[in-house]
Amino acid sequence: MSYPKPKLVLGQMWLITFLLLSISPASAQLRGDINLNAVAYEVADLVLFANYLQYGDSVLLVDPEQQSANSDVNWDDFRWSMADFIHLARVILNDAPEVVEPTGLSQHDAETWMTTMYALPNDTVV
Repeated sequence: MSYPKPKLVLGQMWLITFLLLSISPASAQLRGDINLNAVAYEVADLVLFANYLQYGDSVLLVDPEQQSANSDVNWDDFRWSMADFIHLARVILNDAPEVVEPTGLSQHDAETWMTTMYALPNDTVV
């Protein structure tokens, strides 16, 4: 008895997986995933962030609005800031944890939480 051969080859399965990941809404809402490849906090994200700081909007080719939203890695509501760039680098180097969304906190509690938990020792907290 002969079995039917599979109709998909490995290359086609990779293509289907890539297409599913690229249209998945979950992959587009990941903070720290600036290049929108569904992998957050990687060196490629840091390089794209540095290129944005140097060259501006011309480097955002995939989805500029979502890439800008994903650039706010420290949840301070300032996109493309140096604080975000430094925090992204520190997370990649395992020097700082990822900042999770401060849910259920008042605005004052969230600001206090951010300044006490993630400030560097010599930072001036305003």
